[in-house]
Amino acid sequence: MRSYNRILSVAGSLLSLKKHPRGRVSRRIMCRIFCIVCALTILLSSFPLSVFAVTGSDGLRNQSIELNLDTEPDATVKLNGIMPHNAVATVTDVTGDYAADFDVLEPSSVIAAYDITITHGDKEYQPDEKKPIHVEIAHPGISGNTETKLVHIKDDGTREEIEDFTVENGKLSFYATGFSIYEIVEINSGGATGEIVTDLDELTDPAYDEFGFILYYIPQGNNTPPTYFTSTVNGAGALVETTDETQAAVWHFEKSGDSYNLYTYVNNNQKVYLRNKTGVEVELSASNPDPLDLTRTDQSPFG
Repeated sequence: MRSYNRILSVAGSLLSLKKHPRGRVSRRIMCRIFCIVCALTILLSSFPLSVFAVTGSDGLRNQSIELNLDTEPDATVKLNGIMPHNAVATVTDVTGDYAADFDVLEPSSVIAAYDITITHGDKEYQPDEKKPIHVEIAHPGISGNTETKLVHIKDDGTREEIEDFTVENGKLSFYATGFSIYEIVEINSGGATGEIVTDLDELTDPAYDEFGFILYYIPQGNNTPPTYFTSTVNGAGALVETTDETQAAVWHFEKSGDSYNLYTYVNNNQKVYLRNKTGVEVELSASNPDPLDLTRTDQSPFG
């Protein structure tokens, strides 16, 4: 009983209590307090205690920043990662300065070019390989239906093509290990050049194949528009056709002995080959290409 009273006395001395109207704390209340103290002690001992410290004005913490672009109402840039607690992010739309980058290589086009900066106070903060920042760019021009390239233009003007990124639902995501200008390029999003392939060697010539080919045919009849092949296979095992050139798939050829493998890019830049499935049906496969034997006829060039 003495030890019990001693525990109650210690518990009472550790807690700030309002006295009972009679000027004392009843034994029943003290018992309840003791039970609460014991319960809290058990709970606190069951869970690890985490302490987050921010050291000075340069302390880092995990946070998220979302920015809207004045030049494109439907475009946003989201940054998520470790950065200074008082970080200020800015995104400058410099698309106009780089829109002509690929004019000589049409039909590719620059969708957007953004200069991303993070500052804290009067200092500039840069992520690195140990503390990369996740970047998500949403833009109505990002379709994911054609090949997309992401280029990092560094402060000294050098260009670095970023290979590891994803494209989904109009958004491009990647991890940045340094901030400056990031340029999003969509290959063949602007339509065909109008040049017709006239020689088999052109199919794998880097000057042509870097940006691919559009496959089409012209149905019989007067004033009939060309019909283009997309990268979608319908229920009948045939490529879906369209008269809208902007919806046409961009195809590439690669040598396979005396034959050629035909491939394109679908969701998230996945490379898929055109294969013969049943003799009357085709399919798109990420592996096991089905080589094609191509010959040139004198009646017409390749289209």
